[in-house]
Amino acid sequence: MKGYKQGTRKKEFACEYCSKVFITHISRSPRFCGKECFKKSGVFQHNVPHSKEANEKNRQTHLGKKMPTMIGHPDWSKGKGWFKKDSKPWNYQGGVRTKSQIIKDDVRYKKWRKKVFERDNYTCQECGKKGCYLHPHHIKGKVEYPELAFNIDNGQTLCVPCHKLTENYGGRANKKT
Repeated sequence: MKGYKQGTRKKEFACEYCSKVFITHISRSPRFCGKECFKKSGVFQHNVPHSKEANEKNRQTHLGKKMPTMIGHPDWSKGKGWFKKDSKPWNYQGGVRTKSQIIKDDVRYKKWRKKVFERDNYTCQECGKKGCYLHPHHIKGKVEYPELAFNIDNGQTLCVPCHKLTENYGGRANKKT
């Protein structure tokens, strides 16, 4: 039986929606003969609120249970999270962030980026490409000139290949000195 999982046998089941009998090799019993019957049955619907009865049932189920409250990244020092205790990712630097990362985390950066794109009509200012992946480029580097980091006149829209050709791409200007 090529294509079937070893140790499984063909079985007959009846569809809950159309009552059609179908044969499958699935070990657990399927409820529907196909996707169409599953969708028509209304068992699972997107963007449909729960009924009052379902909400009450969920409330009763979770009464007295403590729900998980992990927000953000886990505390590495307590051994909680994705890694074993005292084990950290190979590139973990103790939460140290570069000046560039700190500026990009600022709320003003997202606004600056959008204003630069809108001003340049979402078009690369070097080659004129439109409809490709674009980067906002700081003419004067944001690390060397933090006072100009959110100045719209210090920004321009560039496509990725043109951005890589600039002299301060990826902190290149910092690495020379």
